[in-house]
Amino acid sequence: MNEQILNKISKIKDELSRYNYEIPDAVDDNSLQEFKTEYNKQFGVDVDDNYIDFIKIIDGLDFNGARIYASADRKKQNDIMGIFEANKLWKMDDENEKNYVYFGDSDLEVFVLDIPNNKYQSISRYTGDIIKEFNNLDEMVLYILNLMLKS
Repeated sequence: MNEQILNKISKIKDELSRYNYEIPDAVDDNSLQEFKTEYNKQFGVDVDDNYIDFIKIIDGLDFNGARIYASADRKKQNDIMGIFEANKLWKMDDENEKNYVYFGDSDLEVFVLDIPNNKYQSISRYTGDIIKEFNNLDEMVLYILNLMLKS
């Protein structure tokens, strides 16, 4: 995994522990294959290896108004929404949204994979306009982590 991402995760973990917040666990190996199968079934594409690397370190993260969804709902650990549950909610209203995999959100942005174009994007939560395109998932995760660390 990208060294910058690991450093940012470490800083966020330090902040969470400083305020006695629970730090989300990593996904366990027993759940990983089941998750990969369900991801492919729900979205019609294989899960990005970089997302697997992320959830093996910290399975979802909700900090400072930004979220990266977990592999499954984490009700007992800071109520982090799971990627499947989040995608069901996002896709309820708009048929076009079925072309996205939602990885996270913030107050103003939603972080997605545009499946037909194979592009990771930040889109406006309110207008659906593309705010930023990323070259890969790691770049998008780093962007989200930077949002989390802004005060």
